[in-house]
Amino acid sequence: MADYAANPTNAKQDQQIIDLRKRMLAVFLNRCRRMDEIRTDGVWWRFLDPNASWSEVLHSHPVSSIPKSILKAPPLDPANPTPAHSYLPIPAASAKLKTVAGTNHDNSSGHIQAGPHAFGRFPPEGHNLGEQELDPYFISYESSIKELEQLLTGPMEKVNRRTLSHLSSLAADLCELGSVYNAFAVSEQAPSLGPAIERIGQAADLSYIATEELSGSLGASFAEPMREHAQFAGVVRSVLKYRVLKRVQQDLTSEELNKKRALLDQLEQSEAEARRIENYLSSSQQISPPPKRSTSLKDPSSHQRRDGGQDDTESIDSDFPGTHGDFSSHTPSASQGLPERSTSAPSHKKMPSGNSITNKIFGPIRHAVQGVVDVDPERTRRDMIGKTRESIGQLEQAQVVSERDVKEASASVLKDMKRFQQDKEDDLRRYMLAYAQSQIEWAKKSKQQWEEARAEVEKIDES
Repeated sequence: MADYAANPTNAKQDQQIIDLRKRMLAVFLNRCRRMDEIRTDGVWWRFLDPNASWSEVLHSHPVSSIPKSILKAPPLDPANPTPAHSYLPIPAASAKLKTVAGTNHDNSSGHIQAGPHAFGRFPPEGHNLGEQELDPYFISYESSIKELEQLLTGPMEKVNRRTLSHLSSLAADLCELGSVYNAFAVSEQAPSLGPAIERIGQAADLSYIATEELSGSLGASFAEPMREHAQFAGVVRSVLKYRVLKRVQQDLTSEELNKKRALLDQLEQSEAEARRIENYLSSSQQISPPPKRSTSLKDPSSHQRRDGGQDDTESIDSDFPGTHGDFSSHTPSASQGLPERSTSAPSHKKMPSGNSITNKIFGPIRHAVQGVVDVDPERTRRDMIGKTRESIGQLEQAQVVSERDVKEASASVLKDMKRFQQDKEDDLRRYMLAYAQSQIEWAKKSKQQWEEARAEVEKIDES
């Protein structure tokens, strides 16, 4: 894999990389063949069809119908989401389940405890447990899978790399040693010593070949499956994380629904209070008589018209001296009212200039304030009530599908957990047997070659 990363263009000619790809493809196909859900899927058969265009497969149903967020789709049929799935909230990728009283959900440790009792690896058969009761089992298994992944990708991977490197170095040293012994045997003239040295060189060469085979066998039957199993562990963790996110999504949906219901109650109470106040004010206005207008608040125009009438009377009766003195006292009042009106008119005409300046200054501010201040709170409140009721209806649908999705996800994930656990035990047993078998075959070949070399050495004439 390191050689492929360093020089990918040479991968088509590198026989080791070609063999590695063949082995990985064979393992992938065999694992898919053992899964009924994949074996009966149409996309799987189109993948196996050499005449099918994979680009066309990716851009057609059902692949193209899967939502961008897998959390907005059913777990077992993501290509056919219902309209209610679009109302589901999307939790954060780092979201975690809420702790329940008496339960310690600690993902960092491999032990999950609920009160004084410890949970097993899987829930007991025949028990219809709720989702909160199943959470500790999933979290416990996720912790054990995380430890396995860290072990396979950490110390185990380092030891395998170092072992294969040492075997490759040993094979190179044995190859060089065999060539040296063979050259030395050619130069030796003694009839019994030369063949013995040559036989030792041949044993070194055969040991070199056996060591190379051991290195390749351990890499193909032990190191590569271990790396592959570490990848499977990562996939299992992602599946368990998906189930956690679906549970968090269910909790978020319930919380949001409760908030919307509380908001609706508050808005309805405010609406009822506003109507009660409005009814009270309207009833009080109907009962109380309207207030009488004061005589001092009469229209000043009538007073001015009366004064004007007196002026006309004075002008008409001005030829009668007996009555001139009687109306002279009223004349100044009328004459005084006219100059006051004429003097106040210019000041009133100057007001628009000041108002225009004020409007220019405070107009934008007034416009901004009117945009913020609710000019019709009653209508806004009714709109809020309508929108809140609509949101509640959507969240109720989302709550139903979320509960169903969580049940389906839990059942499917639990089934896959048990299958993976069984496959993991079988695979590890097979890996260990392959490791031991490779060592045994290498030891047998080496022992046979060196026993034959020892027999040839014992034939050397001491004289």
